[in-house]
Amino acid sequence: MTALHCAMLGLAGATVIEVFQFAGDLYKSRRWPWRKRNEIAPLMTAVVLRLGGSFILAFVLGADGKIDSASASAAVGMAAPVVTEKLMLTARAIAGGLGGNVDAGK
Repeated sequence: MTALHCAMLGLAGATVIEVFQFAGDLYKSRRWPWRKRNEIAPLMTAVVLRLGGSFILAFVLGADGKIDSASASAAVGMAAPVVTEKLMLTARAIAGGLGGNVDAGK
């Protein structure tokens, strides 16, 4: 399997997660996840960045030979947005614990 195949399958896996996330948001709120029209662009930008990150991660792991099956490629794509979100929440909590000043530990 080539790195590009891995990347495409990773993108497919990430798309599944994004669709489930969007459907869950619609189900919970019973309306679109944005309140105003100008909130659509940041939301779509975040989705595109998460999908791109999944594509790149699956490509890199495929090029390095770490992924050898279609299911592994899709799993990497599915996990990447979730792991990225958790890392960002952790970083935000750490920065908040430092009073918002990231250089406070120096």
